[in-house]
Amino acid sequence: MSATNDRDHAARMAGWNNDQALRIARNIGDPWYRCQALSSVARHAPDPKTFLSLIADSLEDGWSVEGANRSVTVVAWPVAALANRSDPGREASERIDRVLLEAVARVIRTIVEEPSPASRADALLFHVHALSPTRRELRDRVLAPFLKDCRDAANRKRRRQLERAALVIAPDDPDAALRLAASLDENRRRRTIEKIEGKAEGLGPRRF
Repeated sequence: MSATNDRDHAARMAGWNNDQALRIARNIGDPWYRCQALSSVARHAPDPKTFLSLIADSLEDGWSVEGANRSVTVVAWPVAALANRSDPGREASERIDRVLLEAVARVIRTIVEEPSPASRADALLFHVHALSPTRRELRDRVLAPFLKDCRDAANRKRRRQLERAALVIAPDDPDAALRLAASLDENRRRRTIEKIEGKAEGLGPRRF
């Protein structure tokens, strides 16, 4: 099978045969797809120690992908798994929080190496998705550089990126979403506000 098919196979299998899913994930040769597959397997890990071990491997593979834009983008998969993990016990929660905080800090440090503002915004938008709705405080740290890269109101792609970010955060922070929408051009602003206020289908983050 292709790396894409192996990644998808591992993700589907992880919920009912985690050991087999892990074998499939580890045998994927491309670090991009192996990163994604390992994060899927980690989501179904039975305990925090196994979860964090798999996440460490997933992050290592993600950061090994060449190019700041690509590595930051794919690392959104383990970041999303970290952001959505809930384990009983203070110690486990604190360990997961530390790993997540370190990952987000590295995302922000690394993305500045990408010369294209549009490409930086594309990669950071994945992390707006990954951190929504559970980690708003970390999402705000990602939104700050994202918004800087979307400043050019005349750039159509950046307007689309800003619109998408508003729709991602709308379910858990409609006021902030409306503030983002207010900076769009008239037609896009009206359409986005209608979706937010009408709680249209499709609001919120993508699945990882």
